[in-house]
Amino acid sequence: MSEVRNPHSTAAIDALERMRHAVESGTGRCAMLAAVDHCFANDLPVPSWLQLRFRRAMAGIRACDFLTLDDAFGRWWPKRTRRQTEQRNIALRKQVHAAAFALIQANPSRSIRATAFWDDVVATPSLQHLSAGVAKCRYYESLEDGAINLARFRWAIAGSRAF
Repeated sequence: MSEVRNPHSTAAIDALERMRHAVESGTGRCAMLAAVDHCFANDLPVPSWLQLRFRRAMAGIRACDFLTLDDAFGRWWPKRTRRQTEQRNIALRKQVHAAAFALIQANPSRSIRATAFWDDVVATPSLQHLSAGVAKCRYYESLEDGAINLARFRWAIAGSRAF
């Protein structure tokens, strides 16, 4: 691929590469549909490996090899998943990521691996009920949802600011 200057685009490409493993191994929640959506959401061209898998799944649907879309693409949520619980967890992941992002923007030289960083994240008024360990876990879950990897973002903006 050509050189990408926007850190969001670099993060999007990296996330797509992580999704490739889930698509090819058949693990993950609707990994193929999530990868296609990721391409559309980030204005990325759909790579040939993803096109091929998607076309095979659609051919299987048309040939009645799969009776449901879940059979072709996988279930997004496991059976008996509580909608309200998942919505709360998604919102929490977004809050943690936003708080961490704000801290990195304010001081790009900070390491997200430091315990003190996560203590500062949970010092945010809306996150005071979390421990630093839980906040860190929610941050890494947000990466699986396609959020920007702040460690990579931090290095991308390092050249634009003098330390």
